[in-house]
Amino acid sequence: MSLSLLEYLTKLSTDTEMMDAYKTDRESAMRGNKVSEGEIKLVLDSNYEAIRKLVGSNYDITTNHIVKIFKK
Repeated sequence: MSLSLLEYLTKLSTDTEMMDAYKTDRESAMRGNKVSEGEIKLVLDSNYEAIRKLVGSNYDITTNHIVKIFKK
């Protein structure tokens, strides 16, 4: 199953196994969930402005070394 960045980051905030994999190797974890290459690049480059535009204004982003999003 392919996840959009929005779906992936939302699930990441609640799935501890997914979070552990992300902490170990962000790029591999996102690829393993079939996040698109362009979206992976946004996260790896810490391009928060582009991520905000992508996920929309209904979400806030925390950036404590791990990008997470939360529905407002």
